[in-house]
Amino acid sequence: MGVIGTIRNKAGWLIIGIIGFSLAAFILGDLLNNNKSMFSEQSNKIVEIGGESVSPQEFDTRVKRFEDNFKAQTNNEEIDAETMDQLREQTWNQMLNEMILGKEHEKAGVSISPLEFMDMVQGKNIHPQIRQAFSDPKTGEFNKANVIKFLKSMDEDQTGATAEKWLPFETSLKQERVNQKYSNLIKAGLYIPSAFVKQDYVDKNRNAKIKYALFPYNSVSDSSIKISESELKDYYNEHKNEYKQDNSRNIDYVVFDVEPSKEDRAAVEKDIIKINQEFKASSNDSLFLAQNMLKMDMTYYAKGKLSPKIDSLFNSPVGAMIGPYFENNTYKISKLNSSKSFPDSVKARHILLSYEGREKEKVKERVDSIKKQIKSGKPFEALAAQYSIDGSKTKGGDLGWFKEGMMVKPFNDACFSGNKGDMPIVETQFGIHLIEILDLGKTTKKVRIATYEQKLEASSGTYDLAFNKANEFAGRNNTAELFAKSAKDSKLNKRNAEVRENERGIPGLDGSRELVRWSFTSKKGDVSKVYLFGDKYVIGVLNEIREKGIAPMEQIKNELTTAARKEKKGKMLVEKLASEVKALNNLDQIAQKLNLKVQESENVNFTSANVMGVGRELELAGALFTLKVGVLSAPIKGNQGVYLVLPESFTEPAPLKDLGEEKTASERSFKQRADYEVFSALKEKAEIVDNRGKFY
Repeated sequence: MGVIGTIRNKAGWLIIGIIGFSLAAFILGDLLNNNKSMFSEQSNKIVEIGGESVSPQEFDTRVKRFEDNFKAQTNNEEIDAETMDQLREQTWNQMLNEMILGKEHEKAGVSISPLEFMDMVQGKNIHPQIRQAFSDPKTGEFNKANVIKFLKSMDEDQTGATAEKWLPFETSLKQERVNQKYSNLIKAGLYIPSAFVKQDYVDKNRNAKIKYALFPYNSVSDSSIKISESELKDYYNEHKNEYKQDNSRNIDYVVFDVEPSKEDRAAVEKDIIKINQEFKASSNDSLFLAQNMLKMDMTYYAKGKLSPKIDSLFNSPVGAMIGPYFENNTYKISKLNSSKSFPDSVKARHILLSYEGREKEKVKERVDSIKKQIKSGKPFEALAAQYSIDGSKTKGGDLGWFKEGMMVKPFNDACFSGNKGDMPIVETQFGIHLIEILDLGKTTKKVRIATYEQKLEASSGTYDLAFNKANEFAGRNNTAELFAKSAKDSKLNKRNAEVRENERGIPGLDGSRELVRWSFTSKKGDVSKVYLFGDKYVIGVLNEIREKGIAPMEQIKNELTTAARKEKKGKMLVEKLASEVKALNNLDQIAQKLNLKVQESENVNFTSANVMGVGRELELAGALFTLKVGVLSAPIKGNQGVYLVLPESFTEPAPLKDLGEEKTASERSFKQRADYEVFSALKEKAEIVDNRGKFY
């Protein structure tokens, strides 16, 4: 319903992507307000890319755009911490896109002309988002005249409010088109030589049947292989690029759960018994719940839709109660508040008038006037065609039959709570509707339940006891060694977490961002203060600090030792097998002498490199397709050990029938990866300085 019909009753709760956010802001309005910035401190930058920086205040303003949009869309002024994190992440990604790709667009000379944009908005090649925004939600019919009408109204709006809604949407459309052009430019430049396509086809489709013997690394005991400090250093210098790491911290932590005591439970049960009598005596359930800081659920439920604990209320008289009962850690009392019959579907028609650019009272007067004209005998269809802004006006405003929940709530409630022939007037986000209920479907009984709830929670005294226990532990164990010993002696479950600077917390610890921030401002071995996260007191110890780049040798010494030992074992096994190949040159005889098992594997492929019995072995597959049938290989170092391989046969692929088709498929595969991989490469080259962790 309405010209701009993109916001439906069943729409998702968070619009993803740059255009989606801007479209919602355009429709729902007020991107920016003058609320106080979240940053009270002055700081130079929250991000720096190639010398270009963004201040915390500018980032805050960008976040506010997404935040205001979300509030308008959900009709909710409260935003939880998780959603705010998502909004900040959306802002961050948008900002990186602008700062990184924007420079590339400028270098490549990619832009969008005014004529091209006009064609997207009101020309022959309408952009899908414009088409969606100005299409009738019921029929999907797009009307270009509505776009032109809106743009004219924007010029006539002296306040600039309409333009303020439109301009971010316009900017995002232009940005999306420029991004698309740049992407197409790169994809058009991709070329795959025919020789590459032919070789790739062979690699994917040529298979080998082999016999092999594996001399496993674990056949040599670790204790027999000594790694000197110089050997370890040599191995590190040769393989250091394999040990790149991100900026992260490793934390051990213990948890002291705060659980309701017997006294807490007894106190709640005493309260709920008293409330039960008051609730029973109440004649106004909604008011009673409101006085107890609860909101009554006004929904009517069909048979089978109630909780099993109160399902019997469906067939009880109004005023019947169940409770107190315990459900989801909450004491509850439920009362049958009302019982009604509702249609399963409604047939209706409507006339929709928009508020945009007009005073609301004037629009209401017009609707009242239209209703009077209908009551006096003027055809509904004629007035719908004359006044309605909805696409259904071509059908006299007829919406046909619809089930409950298909329309926005005010419209839905007016239709399903009314009688045939009623003409209610309701307001929605689309404007003001004059509805006529034409017919009602089969009626079914539904009930409304009023429920008092009181959660079982720990009292302040219980929290104090738990805090004292946690605080005592932290005070006694202020070093990593004492922390570990005391946790073990106290039989506390010591947990571990690897965290990065911008992570919002540790899984399982609600709202634990502060522990993450602490880990990036502390020294190795430090023990944290006591933190309260939800119903848990938490104490952490900083085990390890990992800075971005190549890991220092001392930090990965154990890992290096294991890898260097494996390499040394490999060299020993290669020498041993090489001497046996020279002496015997027979796989079965060598295997028998060394007590190894000869195995077979079919369909070994260069691309998949999967060997039956051991899994993926890239080195083996790489060497295999250089061998000849019946010729025993030299020793090959792999993941599991050292191999001797005897090719029994190679199955050549069928001749390539259509090189063009294969080439097109390869190019398509590369092009599908282009957007992500190009942006990833540009991000890496940009050397981004990300300071978000210092502010959030």
